[in-house]
Amino acid sequence: AIRAIEAAIAKPGAYPGGVPRELVEGLALHYDALGRDEKATEILSRAAAPRRGDAAPALVYLTLRGPAPETAGVLAESALRDRPRSAANQNNYGITRLRSADALAARKAFEKATELDPSLAGPYYNLAILEKYYLLDDAAAARWFDLYWERSQHDPDGLAAIFGKSNKKSLAQDGD
Repeated sequence: AIRAIEAAIAKPGAYPGGVPRELVEGLALHYDALGRDEKATEILSRAAAPRRGDAAPALVYLTLRGPAPETAGVLAESALRDRPRSAANQNNYGITRLRSADALAARKAFEKATELDPSLAGPYYNLAILEKYYLLDDAAAARWFDLYWERSQHDPDGLAAIFGKSNKKSLAQDGD
């Protein structure tokens, strides 16, 4: 995908009005997925600023993961204002609220994200973190983590051990 996007961007005259921001963001997301954060950040710097009616959840996500995550708040608010029914925008906004120590606004955004797209795993994980470490409600945190675990076993913060889950899948020959 990276080669295809880079080839499309490099083609002379392909984008007379400038390379679409979504294409640049997609390329940056691919580099981010490969763990090439510096390359993703460099590519992201090419992305145009959000415009009214032009929400950018990928831009918010990459900014949150980048060297200046504190700058994602304005982007998240803009994206949410443009597309309030986007679960990704709600989740990203919730993260910016949590980073600003506004746990109640974060909870509201994460819960809204789970209503808009119950299959999106991230908001459940974020709710588990919020309940465990910000609101100190272990029972609620465990419930949110269980809902997350039904959707994904990717565990970037090591919460599985805290909530008694295991990433180990048992094999047919185990115990035989």
